[in-house]
Amino acid sequence: MARTGLGRGLDVLLGSAPPTAALPLASGALEIPLERIQPNRQQPRQHFDQEAIAELAGSITAHGVLQPIVVSRTPDGFELIAGHRRVLASRLAGKTSIPAVVRDDVRDRLELALAENLQRTDLNAIETARAYKLLMETYDLTQEQLAERLGKSRSAVANTLRALQAPQILQDAVQEGKITEGHLRALLPLPLSEAIRALGEILAKGMSVRECGVKCSTPAIWRYAS
Repeated sequence: MARTGLGRGLDVLLGSAPPTAALPLASGALEIPLERIQPNRQQPRQHFDQEAIAELAGSITAHGVLQPIVVSRTPDGFELIAGHRRVLASRLAGKTSIPAVVRDDVRDRLELALAENLQRTDLNAIETARAYKLLMETYDLTQEQLAERLGKSRSAVANTLRALQAPQILQDAVQEGKITEGHLRALLPLPLSEAIRALGEILAKGMSVRECGVKCSTPAIWRYAS
């Protein structure tokens, strides 16, 4: 089934690799020492679910790495383009090397790293918004152009970018998994003092997005929250 938008980049990258040096695998990938792989400098994801990484490590221990990562060459080794979770899990599983497809002509590393995450593990709302913003700045895209490239509506892209307008304390709460994107959207219209008070009550009472939304529809109520 054909993919659109960012998905096309990964499809191209994960095709057959050209012959390179040592240890070729049957798949056309190479077995590369993990110690020679550097993180992608434009990796959008900053927080990784450690439980999910541990589960993936268990699968790698039992079955190996089923899909090669994608890297490009650097003077000191290789830079990761796609497959950050597989690298982390392989290290946790005690592996010393990992199968990899080497691509030396890749320029759109940010786009590919974002595609990798969107197709496999959701970024949180702040990470997604920052990645969208960086894509727009890097490729000089409007919201409409970015939406077309991602296969999303312009309003969906605009709503995602709004997360960056939130006070830092709310952005941190999303990053740390304390509140969801739905909570954040409900809190965005509130003045800072009320948003902070609301955040405290959400965390203390474990309020759902719906409960938060109902209460945020009458913002002054937070001023009197106990």
